Amino acid sequence: MLLMCYLAKNPERVVTKEEIMINLWQGVVVGDEAVTRLVFNLRNVLCDDAKNPKFIETIPTKGYRLLIAPKVIKTQVSNKKYQLLALALVTSIFIASLMSVFINKDELNTDTISEVTSVTSKAGLERHFNINPKTNDLIYVHVTNSSSQLFFTPKGKNIPIQLTESHSRKRSPKWLNEDTFFYIQARLNDYAITRQNLAGKQEDLYSTQNFIYWVNQTKQKLFFTEESNSSGHRQTSLKSIDLITGKVVNLSENNSGLPDYISSFAVDLSGNRLFVSDQSGQLMLFELGTKQLHPLQSSFTRVIHIDVINDHNLLVTGQNDAASGIWKINLNNMEQSLLLSATGGQEIAQAKMHQGKLFYSTYQFDTDIYLYKEGESFPLETINTPYNELHPKFIDNQNSILFVSNSGGGYDLWHYKLNTNIVEQVTHFNARKMHSPVISSDGELVAVSYEQKNKHFAVIDLTRNIQESNIQIDHQRFPLSWSVDKQTLYFSEYSNNINLFKTSRDLTKTKLIAENGGLFVYKNDVTNTIVFADYVRQGIKTLSDKGDVLNFTPLSSLNNLIIGEALIKKNALYIASREDSEYKVQKINVSNGASTFVIALPAKSKFSDIGAQGKNALYILRETSGPQGDIIKVDFKN
Repeated sequence: MLLMCYLAKNPERVVTKEEIMINLWQGVVVGDEAVTRLVFNLRNVLCDDAKNPKFIETIPTKGYRLLIAPKVIKTQVSNKKYQLLALALVTSIFIASLMSVFINKDELNTDTISEVTSVTSKAGLERHFNINPKTNDLIYVHVTNSSSQLFFTPKGKNIPIQLTESHSRKRSPKWLNEDTFFYIQARLNDYAITRQNLAGKQEDLYSTQNFIYWVNQTKQKLFFTEESNSSGHRQTSLKSIDLITGKVVNLSENNSGLPDYISSFAVDLSGNRLFVSDQSGQLMLFELGTKQLHPLQSSFTRVIHIDVINDHNLLVTGQNDAASGIWKINLNNMEQSLLLSATGGQEIAQAKMHQGKLFYSTYQFDTDIYLYKEGESFPLETINTPYNELHPKFIDNQNSILFVSNSGGGYDLWHYKLNTNIVEQVTHFNARKMHSPVISSDGELVAVSYEQKNKHFAVIDLTRNIQESNIQIDHQRFPLSWSVDKQTLYFSEYSNNINLFKTSRDLTKTKLIAENGGLFVYKNDVTNTIVFADYVRQGIKTLSDKGDVLNFTPLSSLNNLIIGEALIKKNALYIASREDSEYKVQKINVSNGASTFVIALPAKSKFSDIGAQGKNALYILRETSGPQGDIIKVDFKN
């Protein structure tokens, strides 16, 4: 999106590759391929053809030219840190309006947009908003590191009024009438749907030990999703409450056909139909009268939020293979149109049309990479962006770092050379999620799992920056280690249990090693044994090549560890654990469980890797101010 911003500032002028590299990668050395890939991705979002361009023209041996000059749009963003992001969002509206000229003449265009305004600008995160249809009062949740409270802003006023003071986490507020609203709150011992008026009087309409995620309403009923977790299996029940009688009905019972997990849902204006989405992004229509479920749209990889515009159109916040943002779905012909694209690592969490205006909320976490060296921590400023940098790993004898970043939009692998300050993009998956990679001992191969529309498992040759293998998988896999000869890859797979497997380098020959095993694994070629974590017995297990148990060492802290917080380097096991508000990395003797203190890291950080000698480490740390995001309003002339 920064490329679009730069081209928009220099319309109808030839911009060279060198100029783009200097302005978009300030202080970082990148190659021509990085620019070519950015232009390729931007053309995909614009549905532009390089041979017959409508937007971006390639000038051979010179550079690129934006063919259409953007229209200047008034913006108001008070938070200086997010002015660049606001510019990118405005530019994405310009992109959407350009696309609409060629895709659907009923969609937005530059002549209809009059103003883009930040409705909220408090430090922290404003989300889960709702607008009163009669008074136009805005109600929303404001989140900081220490608080989650409801606020509302009366129409025509700029000062928000705080409605709650409790320590519970709030979400999904909705107006019932001019004076009364309801919302979900997560309290210390339960979850509740609470009704409250502007004077502060409140009562619980429903409470449960299970997680309540979304709530919607008609004139007489509330609909909500309740999530349970049985033996590691997440399941969502769609329920309703009659506001007059208080009767609760589980709509997911009696073979309703509703998916086991519902990511989002909305009620239509008549109250007779529900639009739901499942974990894979499938959009469906559920008829309340007949209890029948009909598939609608399968092009999304993820649906974050659904809103009903009218009887013929939906507003969907989500992601497909091409882009992430706000989409309009025509229910008559199922055509979808991108109205607004998300920018970089900033997500659009919710969108709603109200009286001809588009409202949406943004969401962003800034996670940075730090290097611990000689007793001090240093942020890696060259690679840290306002977005997420994750899962850093040492390679090339600690002279280079492989890491995951969503600074380009989706998540990809990047390679940072410490000595030369060169940063190169390794993959171009544009994934919505990418997990911790594992690198071979010689630094030549990396295995990684990621998610687009489906889950994938891939092997990349770092010396040639090419993809050796890539397969689609049904269950989530986490690569753990390579054999010394690089012909075998060990990984854990999450299905009903967490099991340990090994597979060939081309990912075609897979064999189960142990059930309920994973987290870390080490193959000793001298003794021909395998060392790994046993989740059931809570300890370190050593197996012979025939599968016999040779040794078991209890490890009490095993249950609290996650992938990446335990790893083996040079025959030594290192684990990071939290004790008494401290975060320590310890070296564990796999034979007897004895531990030796190695280093202490910041309490709110997450350990990612350690050098071969156990002295240098890599960790990630989220910005101390917590999540950031505002509610934005787009006004149109007509």
